[in-house]
Parts: sequence; C-alpha cells; structure tokens
Amino acid sequence: MRETAIALHYELAHYTQARRTNCTSISGGVNLLVLVIKRGRLTDTIQKNYVLFHHGFCDSKVPIVIVVTRCEDVEPTMDKWWTENEQSFRQAGMTFDGHACVCAFKGKKMYDGYRNEALFEQSAQVIKQLVVRRCKAKGWKSVCYFQSLVKLEGSEFPETLPM
Repeated sequence: MRETAIALHYELAHYTQARRTNCTSISGGVNLLVLVIKRGRLTDTIQKNYVLFHHGFCDSKVPIVIVVTRCEDVEPTMDKWWTENEQSFRQAGMTFDGHACVCAFKGKKMYDGYRNEALFEQSAQVIKQLVVRRCKAKGWKSVCYFQSLVKLEGSEFPETLPM
C-alpha cells in the first residue's frame, strides 16, 4: 500500500507539473496543505495536526483540503461520508477549501481485476482535480517555522536571540 501511495504522489506531481492551471510554482513555498485521514471519527491527533500545520506553520495563509480514505464501502457514493461528518469538523474549528472521499486501495484480486479498481482509478482523478483546483499559484513562505511554532504554543519569541 505504501508503494501505491508513493506511485500516486509521483504521478500527481507530474500531472500537476504538466497541467499547471493554478499551480505555477512547485518550489518556492507552500501552495497547498493536504490532510489525509482514514474514515472514522475525528480524533485529537487530527485536530492537533490541523492546528499545527494550517494555523501554526502556515499562519492560515495556505489553502487546506482534506482527503478521507477507506470510503469504498460508503453508499450511495463515497462523498456521503463527508456530507454526514463535515459538521463535526466545523464544530471543532476545522474548515477546508475542498474535500475528497476516496478509495486508496485496489482491494482483493479478482478474476477480472481488483475488487475496488474502478473506485481506485476514480479516486486518483478526484484527488488530481482537487489539487489542481485548490493549489495557490504562488507558494507562501514563512519567515521562520520556529517562530510560528513558538507563537502557536503561546510563548513570546524575541526578535534576536542572545549569543
């Protein structure tokens, strides 16, 4: 499964590079945050990661999208999971610029392919479109990630450090 994720990431990078409708800069800052979670309940760890990366490191200046995996058994469509759970994220102060409920595993080998092959391929397209649609044209650069982290923890950060 790890190899599949790496292959999808590699393919997505090349797809974005070739398409470039919104993403005109791959280097030079952060263009998009993608929070990937497995289908289930909202946990403290998910909330902490959201706050750390979106508010802490990126000062809420970078679009963030959520990708929810293991949605292949959600009926009638995979997107129903988000329809039923989005409010929980909003109540926790977590808002997103886009979402995708996906199948990230082809499933068991069958006589004519894999159990979830069609959903897997559809999911790859949905993620690609989400990234291209929500990626900022110009990457955001933080002056200092350490300052952002300290600010997030509520501490004061001196302009200059004593030597």
